[in-house]
Amino acid sequence: MPPERPSPCRVHAFFDGQSLFHAAQRAFGYTFPNYDPLRLAEVVVGLTPDRQLLQVHHYTGIPSRHRNPKWHRFWSAKVRAMTTSGVRVVTRPLRHVGESVRLSNGTLRVVPMAREKGIDLRLGLDLLRLARQGAFDCALIFSQDGDLAEAVQEVDSLRRELSRWLVVDCAFPDAPGAWGIGGARPVRFDKRLYDGAIDPVNYF
Repeated sequence: MPPERPSPCRVHAFFDGQSLFHAAQRAFGYTFPNYDPLRLAEVVVGLTPDRQLLQVHHYTGIPSRHRNPKWHRFWSAKVRAMTTSGVRVVTRPLRHVGESVRLSNGTLRVVPMAREKGIDLRLGLDLLRLARQGAFDCALIFSQDGDLAEAVQEVDSLRRELSRWLVVDCAFPDAPGAWGIGGARPVRFDKRLYDGAIDPVNYF
């Protein structure tokens, strides 16, 4: 007999900060990460009856003070605010690697591109560790990173192994061409919902 759905269903929310920012930029036109992760998690969790948000985890890369002082100040201030509000924050330094870009005249130029190293791995490891510990019944992931699909599959394997009720949802802005994470239940949210969870503080 399959395990019964717990009541209430305990939720941990996992934010891939850069993925959510770029998705909101594409869908809603925002030019900086203006979301409040705690508030956004609360309103998205509230879309499904009988769920209780227990913890929010936020993961992001941060540029160095020397390479990009503006964004370093922004993220440093936002991380402090998130931590104060009870969000568990994991950061990694952004690494810059050279990538070939074809210009309009057809020539190739190598330009430095910022890349996060280890953020999706850390999120996936935390997801599996907390699932195995029984910390949540539902994981709500704010990301569209396909690299997390294997972690979602592992949670499903864990559900069968432990005969527990476990589910993974993937929340993302509703926009043409938007996609979720393979194996996770998609939860789309619109601009009105997102706007209700905007952080009013100017971290610049």
